[in-house]
Amino acid sequence: MLRWYRTEKNEKRPGGGLGTIIFGAFGKTALPAINVFPFGIFSKPIRNKMCVTSSSGRDGDHVILGYNFKDTEEILNDGELMLFSTNDEEVKQATIKLHSKEEKGTIEITAANKGEKTAKMTLQSDGEVELRSTTENGEERANVVLGNGGSVEINAANENEKTATIKLNENGKAHIFSTDNNGNEVATITLEDDGNIKIKTGDENKKISNRLLSKPLFSNFKVMNTCYQIKS
Repeated sequence: MLRWYRTEKNEKRPGGGLGTIIFGAFGKTALPAINVFPFGIFSKPIRNKMCVTSSSGRDGDHVILGYNFKDTEEILNDGELMLFSTNDEEVKQATIKLHSKEEKGTIEITAANKGEKTAKMTLQSDGEVELRSTTENGEERANVVLGNGGSVEINAANENEKTATIKLNENGKAHIFSTDNNGNEVATITLEDDGNIKIKTGDENKKISNRLLSKPLFSNFKVMNTCYQIKS
């Protein structure tokens, strides 16, 4: 007969092995119940978690067959799989999600600090890789995107939404720029595939200063070992 219990604490079983003391309408078990998992997967449940149990055939001995989770409809689509760990309050701390076809078969790995600040890595089915960090409010602060064509994009943002970005394109170009609160580029450095370097700066009044460094000129700069500062 299957019965519902709540977990209380994890203890060693007589003779070895780890089990879980459970309690419910039929009282508390004298022996720690055996947790049943697929081969290669093991976990220790937190306290006060609903579980379904069955008798093992020995008097007073129980087997935990599974646990009840109420929020699976909100976090998973049909056909998806998620592995996760929680703290004592059941707040998820680390997750691995295998998304369904609706999400193009991506793999998402997330680590959280007390369920708030997060670091996330997403492996896309088209070959792209994304690394992202967020604040307690879910605002993205930094990300790295490795494109399937060989491009790399690195972004960092502060709380005022000003950002700094580095883009390395698969065609041999590199673009480095910063933006204001409105997303407008205020300073840029572009490394062209023909060896030229373009530098552009601008202030809040939209004054723009442009510089073009060709290959021979840039070589002279390196030999002279001189530092140049360009102001808008």
